[in-house]
Amino acid sequence: MRSGLGKAILAASPPGLRREMLDMTASLVEEDAALAKDRRFVDDILLQTKKDGYASSVGGSEAGISAIALAIPGGGPVLGSLNLIFFSSSMTPEVAARKYLPSMKIAVKEIERRWSAANKARGKVA
Repeated sequence: MRSGLGKAILAASPPGLRREMLDMTASLVEEDAALAKDRRFVDDILLQTKKDGYASSVGGSEAGISAIALAIPGGGPVLGSLNLIFFSSSMTPEVAARKYLPSMKIAVKEIERRWSAANKARGKVA
């Protein structure tokens, strides 16, 4: 709920899966329970992530730490997230995105390509 990684996965997940993740978070993660139940907070995450084209966090998981993240779709439910963390004092998420987002997008595409190739090699449709 507070990390760039978590926000990226949440925003990239289909609504049904997102609801399951929010319900699970609300019941299992005490420090995030109220946030998981706060529809406005969740909607803000989704809107901001879509607007920016990446998820970000400033001090969300730990004071003094920021992050930008991209979900890794993988042709189905979200596989995971590529997350770049850095000291908040070193740069803002916007500066990090300008510097690193293009390379991160290439890495996500490569992970997806390899995932698809591995599934095809095993006879699974990806």
